[in-house]
Amino acid sequence: MSTRVFLHGGPLDGDDDERLYPRSGTRLRQFGLGTGLDRLLQAPSTHIFKREFTPRSRAWGLRLQLHHLGFSIPETAVVASVPLKTQLFPAHIVDEELCIRVGGSASYAFADEAAYRADLGASRFGITTRRAGWDCLRHYEIAASGTIPCFRDLLRKPPRCAPHGLIDGVNCLSYSSVDELLGRIKGLSPSQEALLQQRALAWAGASSTKQRAIELLSLGGLIARTHG
Repeated sequence: MSTRVFLHGGPLDGDDDERLYPRSGTRLRQFGLGTGLDRLLQAPSTHIFKREFTPRSRAWGLRLQLHHLGFSIPETAVVASVPLKTQLFPAHIVDEELCIRVGGSASYAFADEAAYRADLGASRFGITTRRAGWDCLRHYEIAASGTIPCFRDLLRKPPRCAPHGLIDGVNCLSYSSVDELLGRIKGLSPSQEALLQQRALAWAGASSTKQRAIELLSLGGLIARTHG
């Protein structure tokens, strides 16, 4: 994904590249070394919001202010309560190893978005992985369906990279192999599973597009922070 949206005083850097825009690989391939943003990027009042935030995300002499950024999901896509669960996993499983083991589909298998979300909502556990970057909408879609995100290798994610707030054993499960995941699922009591679902849903609600916009505008000093 390559997205840059300019606010009053700074850009949102949506590149999967860990380096800051305009020094990301995507930017350099598209436009070369020059940039018309030198004055903006040298201003201490400039805010830049970065999703793939790692030790490679260095300002390299720029005086701007750096902030974390993450994906979000519309409030209308977040279910009001955990729905009835009728299946272990959804039909679409992005982890090829698990897909082969449990007989799911590695390709998108739905006629429309409503069918996709209904399938997620009926599942006790949803599978997600790192894609081009660590953050992707699938994490939020799973949690917003009241389903427990099972994130392969989440514990390898750099701590300042989005998604933020997904915590293994609290509102999701991290796993490094299919056997590990199936063992963790088997070891969950009904009450533990229900708590994970509720906490995953709460995380999705706190990651709505509205909440993300408030967070972004607050950090940029464009609106006052609100509490409660």
